[in-house]
Amino acid sequence: MAKKSYVEQDLQLAISDVHNGLSMRKAAKLHGVPTSTIAHRLSGTQNRQTSHQHLQKLSPAQEKSLCSWVVIQNSIGCPPTHAQIKEFAGHIAKQNGYKNYIGTHWMAAFLRRNPDVKNLKGRNLETSRYNGATAESIKHFFTTKIEDPAIKAVKPENRYNMDEIGIVEGLGSNCLVVGSSNKKITIPKNSSSRSWMTILECISATGRPLSPLATFEGKTVQQQRFPVDIDFLDTWYLTASEKVWTNDNFVLVWLKNIFIPQTKPAKEEEKRILIVDGQKCHQTTEFMFECYSNNIHIIFLIPNSSHVLQPLDLAFFGRVKNAYRKELNKLTVIDDSTQFSKALLIECYYKARKASLASKNIIAGWKASGLWPVSMAKPLKNTMTSKLEQLQVTPPEAIATMSEATQSPIQTLESPPHLRPVLKSHSSSIKTSRNFQLSATKTGSPLDKQPMAIAGLDGGNSNFGCENEDLQPRKKRKVSFEPIETAIMCPEITKARREMFKKLDPPGTSARVKNTKFKDMCINWQLNIPEMPDLIFK
Repeated sequence: MAKKSYVEQDLQLAISDVHNGLSMRKAAKLHGVPTSTIAHRLSGTQNRQTSHQHLQKLSPAQEKSLCSWVVIQNSIGCPPTHAQIKEFAGHIAKQNGYKNYIGTHWMAAFLRRNPDVKNLKGRNLETSRYNGATAESIKHFFTTKIEDPAIKAVKPENRYNMDEIGIVEGLGSNCLVVGSSNKKITIPKNSSSRSWMTILECISATGRPLSPLATFEGKTVQQQRFPVDIDFLDTWYLTASEKVWTNDNFVLVWLKNIFIPQTKPAKEEEKRILIVDGQKCHQTTEFMFECYSNNIHIIFLIPNSSHVLQPLDLAFFGRVKNAYRKELNKLTVIDDSTQFSKALLIECYYKARKASLASKNIIAGWKASGLWPVSMAKPLKNTMTSKLEQLQVTPPEAIATMSEATQSPIQTLESPPHLRPVLKSHSSSIKTSRNFQLSATKTGSPLDKQPMAIAGLDGGNSNFGCENEDLQPRKKRKVSFEPIETAIMCPEITKARREMFKKLDPPGTSARVKNTKFKDMCINWQLNIPEMPDLIFK
């Protein structure tokens, strides 16, 4: 009699035996598969999973691609969550023509259909636990991410590093100056303006820089902030924000408008690598899905290690900041009353960027970081890499000698579970009454339950804290209802200037004012005043 439950592998073995000459009844009995099921499959009937593939919102090829991306992301230490995978699948299903969302049980079915991936227990570590760029963390970073076979196969022209740099308006550098020999120190004048500008920069392993995205402080991009001749900014993207630092929206704008169009590989199936730091704006679902849709793998650097592992820090940021401060100092030397406007800010940074962003400097930065050519020895030899010194461990014999010399009848205990055996040992070694020994034995019982009671109280305090926070009055804060969807470039600024000039119409206004008489400039009631002296019109 055939067993009630069987798997697809049992059925395939039974069909193989039938093809090899075994009767259908014997094959069914041998593998525990119903005879009717074998007959139906031999006649061309498909299994349930294959016959219902047309009802799936994601095709088998799409699920295989998603599964492969998940495996690579997991191997480089950036595994996506269930919610992110479902959201990715929802975007793909929407592109396939499905309007409704992914079902509640889709994730479980996806894991059943794709045995190459499974649920894993993730352990989140705080940034402070990494303790910066240590030798151990760098070794783990290279062995698990950079030397991964899928990542190692990516060509150098498809490897990129992106980060932001902030510059301050009117802040020069402290340097040696020449002055009177009667003084020990002199104080050069400096501008009091401290407006910020944040710029997103990206470089490739072959020495090619991408167009920058500059973010100014303010609600909108104003045309008067830029020089009259702005042709040198023809490849720049410009935007504005009340909070000048990078947020989720600006990074997504940079990814869609700059990175993806300017880094298209020669072959569409080739992968790209984007090396970034661990900011939250680089870990949003929208950012990661856009990378997945364009076959881009994200590699997050070790926290607090950009000074050792990031090519931009090693090759560009230090050079461009020094060159930028030198440009500001030149303006101060020429005229101490120079007002540092945003136009001068852009001009100074453009000159500093042009002088610093050479191809040989970019390649040297990648080489110094060890990310290309891949060399773990480069960051390990860096003088800023922290090497953990070997701690001098006291031998166990010395510890035993010290404990015997300093032993006392009553010792401080580190945890409640240790109390009961210690009390027993002391009560047995010291001659005491039976009542004292009984009391000492019973003392450990309530102290063992103390951690559980404290945990319960902590949970209650946490709940009360949440309720108290909900009852507190909230401060009012204006919500932006018109988010920036894209960055602007020089043609938009030129167009705004033309429209403003057209509305003002300086030549026409000048001609009308020149041909206007005094009587035409007066209001009617002024002209109708009787007995107006002629002196007024002379």
